[in-house]
Amino acid sequence: MATKFQYLHVNSSMRSKSGRNGEDAKLEINMSGHEIKDVKSVAVKQFTINNSSFNITSHKDTLKFALVRKKTEGTIDYKRFTLNIPKGYYQSVDLIGNSTEGPTSVINSLILAMEGKKVKTESSSFSVVFNQDPSTYRVSIKATIGSGNSGDFWFVPVKSINDTNDGLWLDLGFDASHLIDERDLSVSYFEENLTSPTPGFYEMYTSYPDGSTTYIAANPTTIENIQGLYLTSDALSSGSTYQTNDNNGHLQAKPCNILEFIQFDKEHYSTISYQPQHLYYHYDNGKSLNQIDIGLTNHDGQLYQCNEIGRFHLILVFEIELNDEISKEFIKLYNEEGYEKAHTADKLILRKR
Repeated sequence: MATKFQYLHVNSSMRSKSGRNGEDAKLEINMSGHEIKDVKSVAVKQFTINNSSFNITSHKDTLKFALVRKKTEGTIDYKRFTLNIPKGYYQSVDLIGNSTEGPTSVINSLILAMEGKKVKTESSSFSVVFNQDPSTYRVSIKATIGSGNSGDFWFVPVKSINDTNDGLWLDLGFDASHLIDERDLSVSYFEENLTSPTPGFYEMYTSYPDGSTTYIAANPTTIENIQGLYLTSDALSSGSTYQTNDNNGHLQAKPCNILEFIQFDKEHYSTISYQPQHLYYHYDNGKSLNQIDIGLTNHDGQLYQCNEIGRFHLILVFEIELNDEISKEFIKLYNEEGYEKAHTADKLILRKR
């Protein structure tokens, strides 16, 4: 069957706010009476974006931790804390700090400005200081008990309920097995787990020798750049692309609405120009399109907001089936034309009786 190709240019600067959240990086394109008919398949022809994306976004702008106190008589209390980091792009030295810039880093400044840095009614407040080693790029944390406080204290990094497979602690290099789920925070949980060494519970002290740290992240931080983003579409995807996810401890793959993965393989503030040599076609089985949606998501399937990802230009190519359109009117006209051609004077045969 014969086919032809049609192209659609999508310019994010022409976007108007729409959808459930007008700030989401999702475009809903109405064909305004110019529907694309008989779509056999669709592919991403070209995608261009400036790599100016935020590394602190609406889905990843909180850092949570808890302080646990065990009194000398055995009573356990705890208090949770949340750092709300302003959305934007940060270099790690500005966000985390090092031995020179530590006190003025964004995270350390937010902790310093927090009120109520006590679990209950201790005589003095605790302190927490983040530091990044400039040679290994690993983040370390020194959590100190306020002077004059009795009992035992632990610092507990907390995985947020909204962090399914992602989270700011992971971007800072901490291993997921060393984070405590926010839903598990309870006195009974601490009573059960403080009796034996458990990953994610870091004991605090009143003082440390110069240069020492209590705990260091397992991996170097990757906060300064994202690996890429996904182009998604409910209208255009056909279920031929699968994505893996964690399903109760099992790695499971299921169909999803991903059109293409755009790799950010250049430094920040450079231009990413994606133009594949071999197009990946999503087959749409001859359907007609009146409205098209395009979304930009992170690797956890969450939509970015437009101000977090910047402007982009997208070219889609549609493979169109060329079908013969046959209707009742067409058949009637076809028969009438055939009848007239067969009954011209030169084709009539007169018979004598």
